[in-house]
Amino acid sequence: MSDLAIQVLIWMGVAAIAFLIWLLVESALTMRKTRRAVAELTTRVEPTLAHIEQITSSLEPAIARLDPLVEHAALTVDAVNLELMRVDQILEDVNNVTESVGAAVDKVASVTNAPLNFVSDMADKMRGLFSGKENTGKARAALKQSQAAALKRAQSLEAASKAGDGEPSENTTVGRSPSAAARFFTLPDND
Repeated sequence: MSDLAIQVLIWMGVAAIAFLIWLLVESALTMRKTRRAVAELTTRVEPTLAHIEQITSSLEPAIARLDPLVEHAALTVDAVNLELMRVDQILEDVNNVTESVGAAVDKVASVTNAPLNFVSDMADKMRGLFSGKENTGKARAALKQSQAAALKRAQSLEAASKAGDGEPSENTTVGRSPSAAARFFTLPDND
């Protein structure tokens, strides 16, 4: 090989050695900085960790008391569930009693309303006899019949008084003439 190639190789070896030396120095400096940062961090974190440890140790009795409280709460919830089931049964019984009382009230109401309904129906029928368009014709016919009967009685009384019977019948109006008695029953005709 030539001298030049050997010299290039030597310079390359020297450069490689220099690079390795630089790499070792940088890694040593980095390690030193890392050690300082870790030491600084440790001094800052140790009091915090001690405080957390103190808090944790003070919470251990509370945690120990919490377990029976949780069990007691579970028992209380179970007791409340049982009471709710009893209340549900009571409400169901109340519902049944209410239905029975409602049925009894309906029966009593129907028994007490029957006579009232009967009286009301009879009053409606009576009112219907004396009023209304369909009954107007019947009432007028009954009125005309009674007028005709009264007129016949008046005429028969007149005939009897002219004949000289002298004794008034029970249908004769005292102090009035028979024609006045006939006019007593007449009403104006509104046809």
